[in-house]
Amino acid sequence: MLYTKENAPLGIKIDMDYMADPIWISIDDESNDSLPCINSDVNGFPFSPALKHILFCYQEAWESAHSSRFIPLESLGDEFESNAKMSKAIGDSLCALQVASEEMLEEWLKENNWNTKLYKQVDVQ
Repeated sequence: MLYTKENAPLGIKIDMDYMADPIWISIDDESNDSLPCINSDVNGFPFSPALKHILFCYQEAWESAHSSRFIPLESLGDEFESNAKMSKAIGDSLCALQVASEEMLEEWLKENNWNTKLYKQVDVQ
């Protein structure tokens, strides 16, 4: 589905899960405060190339941070616990990408006059 200003979702947030685009939406008409919980396709929005790029970078970094050919998923938790430098560096970089993505999305929503509510991670945690 291609979203426009006229059929825009009520809510949107940037978050990650395995094998998913980082855009989650809310389409529940009963409440403007319903938390976005439906995964959506980044290409379903007329976002700028820069916004799509940073969302792609966030997705790639998140997926790489959670499993790689060097540390399998089942060993990742132990590695994060035993290597504070690695854990902090990865956590900081993912946080920076998410915050920048949210800021760019917020600017895009305002510039394009969408009435979609942006849920930032600090709002939903």
